[in-house]
Amino acid sequence: EKVKERIVKETKLLFGGDVPNTVDFDCIDWSQVNVKWWNDSAETKEEFTDRLKELTNMIQYSPYENIMIVGHSHCFRGLVNHLISPRSRLPDGVTFSDLRAQKLNNCGMMQ
Repeated sequence: EKVKERIVKETKLLFGGDVPNTVDFDCIDWSQVNVKWWNDSAETKEEFTDRLKELTNMIQYSPYENIMIVGHSHCFRGLVNHLISPRSRLPDGVTFSDLRAQKLNNCGMMQ
C-alpha cells in the first residue's frame, strides 16, 4: 500500500496537483511489488539489451495511448541510451548527457 501512496503523491507533483483521470490506480496489479520477483545474479549486457528491445516493442505495438512504466533508474537510463539520439530535441535545460548519467530518485518520475 505504501508503494501506491508514493506513486499517487509523485504523480500529483508531476502533474501539478491533479492526477490525470486516465490513471486508474485501482486497476493496477500491485501483487508483484510484495514478493521478490528478481534473482540475485546480474544480467549480462546482452540480456539487458534484449530486455530493452522487448520493452520497446511492447510499447511500440501497444494499443494504448498512455503507458506507465515502473522500473529502476538503470532501466530508464538504458531506455534513453537505446531510444534517444544525441541529436534529439530535448526540453530546455535537459541535456542528453544528463539523461544518460543521472539516477532517478526512488519512486521518481520522468515524463
